[in-house]
Amino acid sequence: MPSNFQSEYRRRSFEKFKKEIQPVEGSQDLIKNLKIPFCVASSGPENKIRLNLELTGLLPYLESNIFSCYTIQKWKPNPAVFLWASESMGFQPSECLVIEDSLIGVNAALEGGFDVFGFTAHDYQNELEGKATRTFDGMLKLQELLKY
Repeated sequence: MPSNFQSEYRRRSFEKFKKEIQPVEGSQDLIKNLKIPFCVASSGPENKIRLNLELTGLLPYLESNIFSCYTIQKWKPNPAVFLWASESMGFQPSECLVIEDSLIGVNAALEGGFDVFGFTAHDYQNELEGKATRTFDGMLKLQELLKY
């Protein structure tokens, strides 16, 4: 691989995000109306997380609560990013709910002792069903699950 592979990959992906990324339907309303603390804990680098949140209109709600695996140099399925986020926000894992859209992320959350709901809208291999605590395929369904 060329020495500039990672920087070129990031440059191209950021261009594509800027042209094509859209928020998940209902996510803005859900986040805007949450009455509980929340954050983002992602495997992506912080500049990518911030760009995607900005492009989808979610950055103002999450700006001070972004946790990146790159900061701690530990990636999912290691639960470190979730543990760091929960501790930083003042909670034990048993007091938290992780929302994940990947099997690696679900496994990381479970390994860390978190309850985890799997977002299945793009789970084409049906990997999250039976692994996550609960699953949902849309933000309206998540809103209902959060009320239980």
